Amino acid sequence: MAVRMKTLRNTPWLLGAQLACLIVPAALNIGGAAQAWVHGAPEALMSGSFQLRILVALLHAAVVMAGVFILLAIHRRGLQS
Repeated sequence: MAVRMKTLRNTPWLLGAQLACLIVPAALNIGGAAQAWVHGAPEALMSGSFQLRILVALLHAAVVMAGVFILLAIHRRGLQS
């Protein structure tokens, strides 16, 4: 019961699952930072830990965007071959 990688790579369900694995954790990370922003006291917003949390959320979003573009390029290349 072997599955060829080419056919597995070209399935929209697999692409959707890969994109979800990238996007969901980033959305939770960014949502947590946004919640801290909304509910945080003004003096807490200037603390180093909050700024680090925002920086990590932005970096996570950048990595996710790069991963999405890479996955879409792989998927498109697989469909063309």
